[in-house]
Amino acid sequence: MKALLPICLLLVTIIFAAEPPKPQWKAGAAIAKITPEKMIWMAGYAARTKPAEGVEQDLFAKALVIEDHLGSKFALITTDLVGVPRNVRLFVAEQVQKRYGIDAAHLAINASHTHSGPELRTSRLYGTDDPPRRE
Repeated sequence: MKALLPICLLLVTIIFAAEPPKPQWKAGAAIAKITPEKMIWMAGYAARTKPAEGVEQDLFAKALVIEDHLGSKFALITTDLVGVPRNVRLFVAEQVQKRYGIDAAHLAINASHTHSGPELRTSRLYGTDDPPRRE
């Protein structure tokens, strides 16, 4: 019986002296191919007189979402685009809010500024409102 008391005291000390659990952070990542399926106008080529003629390398969008131990989420999206027009950013922010509950204030969208990607602007396209280019 006397030998059991020190063992019980040791176990109680170990249990209550253990470090409290550390806050958990979570992270998730995804990648999506965004290469247009049809040949469209390329961004940053004002002297071009026709749409792209082929695909040499695919274009991608990548996302990283981080959630802190309190449940707050932040999303970073990178794209192989020359830029992200306001209407695209607003649409993406709305979808991210609906699907994942991430507020637009916690969303950053970045463009690599490649001139090998599609032209996404629908106005002022190369200084013209040429309907075939807007198609």
